[in-house]
Amino acid sequence: FVAPTVSQRLTEHMHPNVRSYPVRRVIRGGMSGIKIVMGMAVGVWLGIGLARALDIPVVVGSQQLTLRVPDAMDSTTLDSAVVQMTERLHTVISQELRGIAGASSGSVPQPSQQSVDDPLVIRINVDGEPHSMSIPRDADIAAGVAKFAQSKGLSAEAQQSLTHQAMEVAVSKGYMPLLQHPVKLAPDGPALRLSVYAGQSLEQAAANFLRLHNVDNETLQQTAPELVNEVRMHLVSRGLAPLSTFTLNNPQSGSHFTVSLYVGENLTESVLRQCTENGLPMEQSLEARNQVMNKMREQGLIPLTEYPVQVDGTARMLTLFAGESVNTAIKRFVEANNINEEFVPELKATIQNRLVDEGVTPMASMNIALGPEQRVALPFFKGVAIDDTVSDFVQKYQLPAEEARQLLASVQKRLQDNGLAPLMEVSFNISGRKAVLPLYSGQNVTEQVVKFGQAQNISPEGLEAVYAEVSKSLRKEGLAPVAEFTVNFKGRALPISFLQGESLELKVQRFAAQHGIPEEDIPEVLEQLTVDLVHAGLLPTAQLPVKIGARQLVLQVFKGETSQQAVAKFLSENAVDPGLAQQLQLGLEVRMKDAGLIPMSNFAVGFDGKELSLPLFKGQKVEDAVKDFVLQHKLPENSVEGLTTEVGRRAAANGDIPFIQIPITVRGREITLPLFIGQDVAREVDAFGKENSIEPEDMPKLLIAVRKFLNQAAGAAKTQP
Repeated sequence: FVAPTVSQRLTEHMHPNVRSYPVRRVIRGGMSGIKIVMGMAVGVWLGIGLARALDIPVVVGSQQLTLRVPDAMDSTTLDSAVVQMTERLHTVISQELRGIAGASSGSVPQPSQQSVDDPLVIRINVDGEPHSMSIPRDADIAAGVAKFAQSKGLSAEAQQSLTHQAMEVAVSKGYMPLLQHPVKLAPDGPALRLSVYAGQSLEQAAANFLRLHNVDNETLQQTAPELVNEVRMHLVSRGLAPLSTFTLNNPQSGSHFTVSLYVGENLTESVLRQCTENGLPMEQSLEARNQVMNKMREQGLIPLTEYPVQVDGTARMLTLFAGESVNTAIKRFVEANNINEEFVPELKATIQNRLVDEGVTPMASMNIALGPEQRVALPFFKGVAIDDTVSDFVQKYQLPAEEARQLLASVQKRLQDNGLAPLMEVSFNISGRKAVLPLYSGQNVTEQVVKFGQAQNISPEGLEAVYAEVSKSLRKEGLAPVAEFTVNFKGRALPISFLQGESLELKVQRFAAQHGIPEEDIPEVLEQLTVDLVHAGLLPTAQLPVKIGARQLVLQVFKGETSQQAVAKFLSENAVDPGLAQQLQLGLEVRMKDAGLIPMSNFAVGFDGKELSLPLFKGQKVEDAVKDFVLQHKLPENSVEGLTTEVGRRAAANGDIPFIQIPITVRGREITLPLFIGQDVAREVDAFGKENSIEPEDMPKLLIAVRKFLNQAAGAAKTQP
C-alpha cells in the first residue's frame, strides 16, 4: 500500500509537523480512501513510531469503518486489518451494475432512505431456522459476518457465502457502492474513486464526486458530462451497460419501445429479437434493424465496413469506423497483427478500392467555390448518378440556374477526364432485357465491345452489330476515335486509340496500368505517343501561353499550319484584338524555332540568275543544311565548301549559331564552350565554370585562357582571304 503516489501525498500533508496532522479525518472514495489511510498509518508507524494506540475512522462509500492501529504494530497486524477492510470490495454484482445505466435515465427506483445510524440487517436461514444478523453501520461487514458465523458454528464455506450475501444486501440498501471507478482530476494527481450507489444515476454520482472534491460549479458543469461518459464507457466495454439504445415505433399499437444493444452480443440478431418481442412483424423488424445498424455506423459504434485479410494463413478482420481514415485503420490493424510494413501500400490500395466500390467513400471529390473565401467539398459516390449529386448540391446551397448548368458541365468533364464517369453509355435490348455498355476515357473501344459480348453471351454476328451501334453512337456524340496507334513496348505491340479532347498524360497512365507497364517506363511511352500525335495533327507542334486581361489562353500551332494561320484562328476563336497579331506571331515563331518547326533563318543564295532560300533549323549543323540545299537544287558538289563558310558566317552574325566553340579540358574530359555574337565573355565563362564544378580559384586562369584563345582566333581570321 505504500505506493509512490501515496508516499508523496503523505509527505505533502505530514511534513514538517507530523504530530499535528488531523488523523481523525473522514476519507471518502472507497478503495482509494483505504489505500491512503493504510499508507498514512504505515508512514506514521515507520516514520516516528506510535507511543499509543490510534483509531482512524474511515468512510468507505456511505459506510463508516474504524481502523485501529495498536501499540507496537507489526506487519502481520497491519495485513490483518487491511484484509478485513478490502474483502468487502471484492464482490461485483453484474445484474445490479446493468441497472446503473438504466438509472442514468431514471429507470431504477431510488432506495428507501436509511438513517445514518441504522444498522445493516440481514435475514438468513441457518439449519432451517430464520435468523437476523445485525451489523452496525460503522462496523466492518466481513468482521460482523465472521463474528456471527463463529457464534453459530458455521463452516468457512458457509461464512464466505454469507459474506457475499451480506455485501449484496449492503449494496442494494446503499451501504456499499455498486461500482467504483478510478478518476484523476489532474493529469499528475492521485487516482480517486468515483462511487455509484444503487438507484443513483451516473449524473448524480459524478456531481456528488466533484462536489466532494471541492470542484467549483463552473468546472463541475464542464467536467461532469465527461466523467459520466467515461464511467458509462467503462460499463459498456464490459457489457454492463448498453452500447446504445434506440426508441422505435410500433405502428400496429401506436406505442414506442426501446431497443438496448450490448457489447459482445450479435447486434443484428438482438435488434430483430427485441423488435419481434415488441410485436413488430418480421418485414418491419428487418427494416428497423437496417435503420438501427446504419445509425450505429454513423455514430462510430460499429464498423462502417470489415474486410477479411489473410495473415499467416488465417483470416483477420480489418475494421473501419465512421470518421476514421484508412491510414488510421490500417495502422491499427498492422500493429495488432505484427504485419510487415512493406505490405501496407498494397493493403491500403486494396481497401481504398473496395471502399469506393461499396460506396463507403467517394470515388472523387471536388472543391466548389461558393464565394471569395468559402469552398465546399462536393463528393461523388459510385453508383449514384452525377446529375442527382449535383442537383442535391445546387438545392442545398441555392445556386442560380446558370451556375448549376456550368457546375454540372464542369463536373462531368472532370470526372470523364479522370475515367471516373463514362463518356457515354450505349443501351442494348438483349433477349428482352436492357444491358448497358459504358465507355470511359482511355478505354480501347474494340476491347470493351468484346468484353461486353462475352459478359452478355453475344454471338460473333451479334457482336458485329454491337460494334456498329457503338461506332454510330460515338460519331453522333463526336467521340469517335480520331486516331489509333500501336505502342511498341519491349517486343509487344499494344493498340491504343484517342478520342477528341482526351488528356494524353491521363490516357498513358491508365494505358500503362492496363498493360502492366512499370512506372519508370511511362516517360518512354509518353514520348513515343507524343511524336505520333503531333504527326497526326492531334497535338500542337508548338504553343504559347497568352494572358489577355484576366484570361489565361494558349496559342497553338498544329502540323501543316503557318504561324500566321495559327494566330488568325486564335484571334477569331477568342475574340482578341487583331492589333496583337504581329506580337503574337513573333512570340509563337520563337517557340516554333526552338522546337525546330521553322528555320531560325533563311539565307538568300544566288545561283544561275535565280535567288534561292537556304533554311537553317535549330540544332542543325551548317554543313548538313548546305548539303541538303545543294542536293535539293542540284547544285555542283564543289559549291558545298564555299557555301558552308558563307552561311556559317551569316548564321553566326545572326546569333543562330556560335561564332566560335572553344574546347576546354576539365578533369581529363573535353567540354566545348560555345560563344555567340553579343555575349559577355566573362559572364559565359563564369556560368560554364559553375555548371562544370570548376574550383573558384581556377576561374581567373580559365578566363585568361579563353581571352587568349579568342585573340589568337581573331589574328588567324585576319590572314584568311
